[in-house]
Amino acid sequence: MKLLSLCIPTYNRVTFLEESLTAIVQSIPVNQQANIELVISDNASSDETPALLVRFQQQYSQLSWVVIRQDSNIGPSNVTVVTKYAMGEFIWILSDDDIVTASAIPNILKILHKTPSLNSIIVNYAPFKDDLRFLKEAILPKIAVLQTANDFLIFLNSNITFISIMVFRRSLTALPLGARGLSSLCQCYMFLDVLIQNKTAYLPDIGLAVRGNNSGGYNFYKVFIAEFEQILEYAKTLGFTETAVAQTRVKHFPFLLRFSIALRLNTTEQNVARDWSQEVKLIWSCYPYRFIPILTICVLQIPDLLVKLALPIMNRLRGKHAA
Repeated sequence: MKLLSLCIPTYNRVTFLEESLTAIVQSIPVNQQANIELVISDNASSDETPALLVRFQQQYSQLSWVVIRQDSNIGPSNVTVVTKYAMGEFIWILSDDDIVTASAIPNILKILHKTPSLNSIIVNYAPFKDDLRFLKEAILPKIAVLQTANDFLIFLNSNITFISIMVFRRSLTALPLGARGLSSLCQCYMFLDVLIQNKTAYLPDIGLAVRGNNSGGYNFYKVFIAEFEQILEYAKTLGFTETAVAQTRVKHFPFLLRFSIALRLNTTEQNVARDWSQEVKLIWSCYPYRFIPILTICVLQIPDLLVKLALPIMNRLRGKHAA
Protein backbone atom coordinates (compact mmCIF):
# COMPACT_ATOMS: atom_id res chain seq x y z
CA MET A 1 0.00 0.00 0.00
CA LYS A 2 1.16 3.51 -0.81
CA LEU A 3 1.51 5.93 2.08
CA LEU A 4 0.04 8.98 0.35
CA SER A 5 -2.40 9.41 -2.54
CA LEU A 6 -2.39 12.83 -4.19
CA CYS A 7 -5.90 13.11 -5.62
CA ILE A 8 -6.66 15.76 -8.24
CA PRO A 9 -10.13 16.27 -9.73
CA THR A 10 -9.75 18.35 -12.89
CA TYR A 11 -11.83 19.92 -15.63
CA ASN A 12 -10.76 22.09 -18.58
CA ARG A 13 -7.80 23.78 -16.89
CA VAL A 14 -4.92 22.22 -18.76
CA THR A 15 -2.52 25.17 -18.27
CA PHE A 16 -3.08 25.32 -14.53
CA LEU A 17 -2.99 21.53 -14.24
CA GLU A 18 0.40 21.43 -15.95
CA GLU A 19 1.77 23.97 -13.45
CA SER A 20 0.29 22.02 -10.57
CA LEU A 21 1.62 18.63 -11.72
CA THR A 22 5.06 20.07 -12.44
CA ALA A 23 5.32 21.41 -8.90
CA ILE A 24 4.21 18.06 -7.49
CA VAL A 25 6.55 15.78 -9.40
CA GLN A 26 9.52 18.09 -8.82
CA SER A 27 8.95 18.16 -5.07
CA ILE A 28 8.62 14.42 -4.44
CA PRO A 29 11.90 13.16 -2.91
CA VAL A 30 13.48 10.40 -4.98
CA ASN A 31 13.67 8.09 -1.96
CA GLN A 32 9.93 8.61 -1.35
CA GLN A 33 8.60 8.00 -4.86
CA ALA A 34 7.49 4.47 -3.96
CA ASN A 35 5.33 5.86 -1.14
CA ILE A 36 3.24 8.12 -3.36
CA GLU A 37 0.64 7.74 -6.08
CA LEU A 38 -1.02 10.43 -8.19
CA VAL A 39 -4.73 9.86 -8.79
CA ILE A 40 -6.38 12.17 -11.33
CA SER A 41 -10.01 12.20 -12.42
CA ASP A 42 -10.65 14.14 -15.61
CA ASN A 43 -14.26 15.35 -15.55
CA ALA A 44 -14.72 14.96 -19.35
CA SER A 45 -12.47 17.91 -20.25
CA SER A 46 -12.75 19.22 -23.81
CA ASP A 47 -9.29 20.84 -23.82
CA GLU A 48 -5.85 19.19 -24.04
CA THR A 49 -6.02 17.65 -20.55
CA PRO A 50 -5.96 14.00 -21.77
CA ALA A 51 -2.84 14.60 -23.87
CA LEU A 52 -1.14 16.39 -20.97
CA LEU A 53 -1.79 13.48 -18.64
CA VAL A 54 -0.38 10.99 -21.14
CA ARG A 55 2.75 13.12 -21.47
CA PHE A 56 3.27 13.32 -17.71
CA GLN A 57 2.79 9.58 -17.28
CA GLN A 58 5.42 8.93 -19.94
CA GLN A 59 7.85 11.57 -18.70
CA TYR A 60 7.56 10.54 -15.04
CA SER A 61 7.03 6.82 -15.43
CA GLN A 62 8.92 6.15 -12.18
CA LEU A 63 5.89 7.48 -10.32
CA SER A 64 2.62 5.62 -9.78
CA TRP A 65 -0.27 7.10 -11.79
CA VAL A 66 -3.99 6.38 -11.73
CA VAL A 67 -5.83 8.39 -14.38
CA ILE A 68 -9.60 8.22 -14.82
CA ARG A 69 -11.57 9.99 -17.53
CA GLN A 70 -15.28 10.48 -17.02
CA ASP A 71 -17.57 9.89 -20.02
CA SER A 72 -19.50 13.03 -19.11
CA ASN A 73 -19.20 15.83 -16.59
CA ILE A 74 -20.37 14.55 -13.20
CA GLY A 75 -20.09 17.89 -11.39
CA PRO A 76 -18.84 18.10 -7.79
CA SER A 77 -19.06 14.30 -7.50
CA ASN A 78 -15.71 14.20 -9.26
CA VAL A 79 -14.11 15.13 -5.95
CA THR A 80 -15.40 12.01 -4.23
CA VAL A 81 -14.89 9.81 -7.28
CA VAL A 82 -11.17 10.59 -7.40
CA THR A 83 -10.79 9.50 -3.76
CA LYS A 84 -12.53 6.18 -4.48
CA TYR A 85 -9.64 5.21 -6.75
CA ALA A 86 -7.00 6.10 -4.16
CA MET A 87 -5.17 3.22 -2.52
CA GLY A 88 -2.89 5.19 -0.22
CA GLU A 89 -3.10 5.06 3.56
CA PHE A 90 -3.58 8.83 3.46
CA ILE A 91 -5.29 11.09 0.93
CA TRP A 92 -4.51 14.67 0.00
CA ILE A 93 -7.12 16.17 -2.35
CA LEU A 94 -5.53 18.92 -4.43
CA SER A 95 -7.22 21.49 -6.63
CA ASP A 96 -6.02 21.42 -10.23
CA ASP A 97 -5.00 25.08 -10.15
CA ASP A 98 -3.10 25.25 -6.85
CA ILE A 99 0.64 24.73 -6.50
CA VAL A 100 2.36 22.77 -3.75
CA THR A 101 5.38 24.49 -2.28
CA ALA A 102 8.73 22.71 -2.58
CA SER A 103 8.70 21.71 1.09
CA ALA A 104 5.05 20.63 1.42
CA ILE A 105 5.21 16.98 0.35
CA PRO A 106 8.57 16.27 2.06
CA ASN A 107 7.25 17.81 5.30
CA ILE A 108 4.00 15.85 5.14
CA LEU A 109 5.83 12.58 4.53
CA LYS A 110 8.23 13.35 7.38
CA ILE A 111 5.31 13.91 9.77
CA LEU A 112 3.53 10.73 8.66
CA HIS A 113 6.68 8.64 9.09
CA LYS A 114 7.49 10.19 12.46
CA THR A 115 3.95 9.87 13.88
CA PRO A 116 2.26 6.85 12.25
CA SER A 117 -0.71 7.07 14.64
CA LEU A 118 -1.84 10.40 13.16
CA ASN A 119 -5.22 10.61 11.44
CA SER A 120 -4.87 13.94 9.66
CA ILE A 121 -2.69 16.96 8.98
CA ILE A 122 -3.98 20.50 8.47
CA VAL A 123 -1.98 22.25 5.70
CA ASN A 124 -1.55 26.02 5.69
CA TYR A 125 -1.88 27.99 2.45
CA ALA A 126 -1.62 31.46 0.94
CA PRO A 127 -3.01 33.17 -2.18
CA PHE A 128 -0.60 34.13 -4.95
CA LYS A 129 -0.37 36.11 -8.16
CA ASP A 130 0.39 34.54 -11.52
CA ASP A 131 4.09 35.31 -11.03
CA LEU A 132 3.95 33.18 -7.85
CA ARG A 133 4.45 36.10 -5.51
CA PHE A 134 2.29 35.62 -2.44
CA LEU A 135 -0.44 38.21 -2.07
CA LYS A 136 -0.21 38.04 1.71
CA GLU A 137 0.92 35.87 4.58
CA ALA A 138 -0.47 32.43 5.27
CA ILE A 139 -4.23 32.27 5.70
CA LEU A 140 -4.07 30.34 8.96
CA PRO A 141 -2.16 31.67 11.99
CA LYS A 142 1.36 30.31 12.39
CA ILE A 143 0.85 29.70 16.12
CA ALA A 144 -2.22 27.97 17.53
CA VAL A 145 -3.01 25.87 20.60
CA LEU A 146 -5.09 22.99 19.29
CA GLN A 147 -5.90 19.88 21.30
CA THR A 148 -9.35 18.53 20.48
CA ALA A 149 -11.44 18.02 17.36
CA ASN A 150 -13.62 20.92 18.49
CA ASP A 151 -10.55 23.16 18.71
CA PHE A 152 -9.65 22.30 15.11
CA LEU A 153 -13.18 22.89 13.84
CA ILE A 154 -13.29 26.36 15.38
CA PHE A 155 -9.74 27.07 14.21
CA LEU A 156 -10.57 26.13 10.61
CA ASN A 157 -14.07 27.68 10.45
CA SER A 158 -14.54 28.84 6.81
CA ASN A 159 -11.25 27.25 5.78
CA ILE A 160 -12.68 23.77 6.16
CA THR A 161 -14.32 24.41 2.77
CA PHE A 162 -10.88 24.69 1.11
CA ILE A 163 -10.49 21.47 -0.84
CA SER A 164 -6.78 21.00 -0.04
CA ILE A 165 -6.82 21.96 3.65
CA MET A 166 -6.34 18.45 5.01
CA VAL A 167 -4.33 15.29 4.50
CA PHE A 168 -6.45 12.52 6.02
CA ARG A 169 -6.48 8.80 6.72
CA ARG A 170 -8.50 7.10 3.99
CA SER A 171 -9.93 4.33 6.18
CA LEU A 172 -11.76 6.85 8.40
CA THR A 173 -13.90 8.39 5.67
CA ALA A 174 -17.45 7.18 5.15
CA LEU A 175 -17.23 6.53 1.40
CA PRO A 176 -19.38 6.50 -0.63
CA LEU A 177 -20.99 9.70 0.59
CA GLY A 178 -24.35 9.13 -1.04
CA ALA A 179 -26.36 12.35 -1.41
CA ARG A 180 -23.63 14.29 0.43
CA GLY A 181 -21.31 13.50 -2.47
CA LEU A 182 -23.39 15.80 -4.69
CA SER A 183 -22.64 18.83 -2.52
CA SER A 184 -20.15 21.46 -3.69
CA LEU A 185 -18.61 21.01 -0.23
CA CYS A 186 -18.55 17.20 -0.37
CA GLN A 187 -14.91 17.10 0.80
CA CYS A 188 -15.97 18.72 4.10
CA TYR A 189 -17.91 15.61 5.08
CA MET A 190 -14.77 13.53 4.65
CA PHE A 191 -12.74 16.06 6.64
CA LEU A 192 -15.24 16.01 9.51
CA ASP A 193 -15.36 12.19 9.55
CA VAL A 194 -11.63 12.16 10.20
CA LEU A 195 -11.31 15.28 12.33
CA ILE A 196 -13.69 13.94 14.99
CA GLN A 197 -11.28 11.03 15.53
CA ASN A 198 -8.67 13.47 16.89
CA LYS A 199 -4.92 12.82 16.40
CA THR A 200 -4.60 15.79 14.06
CA ALA A 201 -1.36 17.69 13.39
CA TYR A 202 -0.98 21.22 12.09
CA LEU A 203 1.64 22.19 9.49
CA PRO A 204 1.93 25.98 9.95
CA ASP A 205 4.38 26.57 7.10
CA ILE A 206 2.78 27.44 3.76
CA GLY A 207 2.20 24.19 1.93
CA LEU A 208 0.10 25.48 -0.95
CA ALA A 209 0.11 28.50 -3.20
CA VAL A 210 -3.53 29.11 -4.02
CA ARG A 211 -4.64 30.93 -7.14
CA GLY A 212 -7.26 33.42 -6.01
CA ASN A 213 -10.50 34.37 -7.79
CA ASN A 214 -10.31 31.36 -10.06
CA SER A 215 -13.44 29.37 -9.39
CA GLY A 216 -17.01 29.74 -10.43
CA GLY A 217 -20.03 28.00 -11.86
CA TYR A 218 -21.83 27.85 -8.52
CA ASN A 219 -24.25 29.85 -6.40
CA PHE A 220 -22.20 31.50 -3.67
CA TYR A 221 -25.05 31.82 -1.19
CA LYS A 222 -26.29 28.27 -1.74
CA VAL A 223 -22.80 26.86 -1.17
CA PHE A 224 -21.43 29.08 1.59
CA ILE A 225 -24.64 29.60 3.57
CA ALA A 226 -27.03 26.71 2.92
CA GLU A 227 -24.49 23.94 2.28
CA PHE A 228 -22.12 25.27 4.94
CA GLU A 229 -24.99 25.09 7.41
CA GLN A 230 -25.59 21.49 6.36
CA ILE A 231 -22.01 20.48 7.11
CA LEU A 232 -22.29 22.13 10.52
CA GLU A 233 -25.42 20.09 11.23
CA TYR A 234 -23.53 16.99 10.11
CA ALA A 235 -20.70 17.91 12.49
CA LYS A 236 -23.15 17.80 15.39
CA THR A 237 -24.28 14.29 14.43
CA LEU A 238 -20.65 13.16 14.60
CA GLY A 239 -20.19 14.47 18.13
CA PHE A 240 -18.82 17.99 17.68
CA THR A 241 -20.26 20.16 20.46
CA GLU A 242 -23.02 22.72 20.01
CA THR A 243 -20.59 25.36 21.32
CA ALA A 244 -17.94 24.47 18.74
CA VAL A 245 -20.47 24.53 15.91
CA ALA A 246 -21.87 27.89 17.08
CA GLN A 247 -18.38 29.41 17.31
CA THR A 248 -17.54 28.07 13.85
CA ARG A 249 -20.68 29.67 12.45
CA VAL A 250 -19.80 33.03 14.01
CA LYS A 251 -16.20 32.86 12.74
CA HIS A 252 -17.53 32.05 9.28
CA PHE A 253 -19.54 35.25 9.22
CA PRO A 254 -16.71 37.76 8.41
CA PHE A 255 -15.80 35.66 5.35
CA LEU A 256 -19.43 35.59 4.32
CA LEU A 257 -19.83 39.34 4.73
CA ARG A 258 -16.54 40.21 3.03
CA PHE A 259 -17.24 38.00 0.04
CA SER A 260 -20.83 39.16 -0.24
CA ILE A 261 -19.69 42.77 -0.49
CA ALA A 262 -17.10 41.81 -3.10
CA LEU A 263 -19.77 40.04 -5.13
CA ARG A 264 -22.10 43.00 -5.01
CA LEU A 265 -19.25 45.24 -6.12
CA ASN A 266 -18.54 42.64 -8.82
CA THR A 267 -14.84 42.69 -8.01
CA THR A 268 -14.29 38.95 -7.74
CA GLU A 269 -15.56 35.55 -8.90
CA GLN A 270 -17.18 36.69 -12.13
CA ASN A 271 -18.77 33.31 -12.82
CA VAL A 272 -20.68 33.04 -9.54
CA ALA A 273 -24.46 33.16 -9.39
CA ARG A 274 -26.05 35.39 -6.80
CA ASP A 275 -29.69 35.93 -6.01
CA TRP A 276 -30.50 38.84 -3.69
CA SER A 277 -33.82 37.44 -2.45
CA GLN A 278 -32.32 34.03 -1.73
CA GLU A 279 -29.33 35.71 -0.13
CA VAL A 280 -31.54 37.48 2.40
CA LYS A 281 -33.59 34.35 3.16
CA LEU A 282 -30.51 32.20 3.69
CA ILE A 283 -28.71 34.68 5.93
CA TRP A 284 -31.89 35.19 7.94
CA SER A 285 -32.50 31.45 8.37
CA CYS A 286 -28.91 30.46 9.26
CA TYR A 287 -28.09 33.16 11.81
CA PRO A 288 -30.49 33.10 14.78
CA TYR A 289 -29.09 36.25 16.36
CA ARG A 290 -31.16 38.71 14.36
CA PHE A 291 -28.70 41.58 14.58
CA ILE A 292 -26.33 39.59 12.33
CA PRO A 293 -28.64 39.19 9.31
CA ILE A 294 -30.04 42.69 9.78
CA LEU A 295 -26.50 44.14 9.82
CA THR A 296 -25.54 42.02 6.81
CA ILE A 297 -28.56 43.06 4.76
CA CYS A 298 -27.90 46.73 5.55
CA VAL A 299 -24.21 46.49 4.66
CA LEU A 300 -24.94 44.63 1.44
CA GLN A 301 -27.15 47.48 0.32
CA ILE A 302 -24.24 49.95 0.50
CA PRO A 303 -22.58 48.89 -2.80
CA ASP A 304 -25.92 49.14 -4.63
CA LEU A 305 -26.54 52.56 -3.11
CA LEU A 306 -23.09 53.78 -4.10
CA VAL A 307 -23.58 52.55 -7.66
CA LYS A 308 -26.98 54.26 -7.92
CA LEU A 309 -25.45 57.53 -6.70
CA ALA A 310 -22.38 57.28 -8.90
CA LEU A 311 -23.99 56.27 -12.20
CA PRO A 312 -25.76 59.60 -12.94
CA ILE A 313 -22.54 61.48 -12.18
CA MET A 314 -20.48 59.14 -14.39
CA ASN A 315 -23.00 59.42 -17.24
CA ARG A 316 -22.97 63.21 -16.97
CA LEU A 317 -19.16 63.27 -17.08
CA ARG A 318 -19.14 60.96 -20.09
CA GLY A 319 -21.62 63.26 -21.86
CA LYS A 320 -19.47 66.31 -21.25
CA HIS A 321 -16.38 64.47 -22.43
CA ALA A 322 -18.10 63.33 -25.62
CA ALA A 323 -19.24 66.89 -26.31
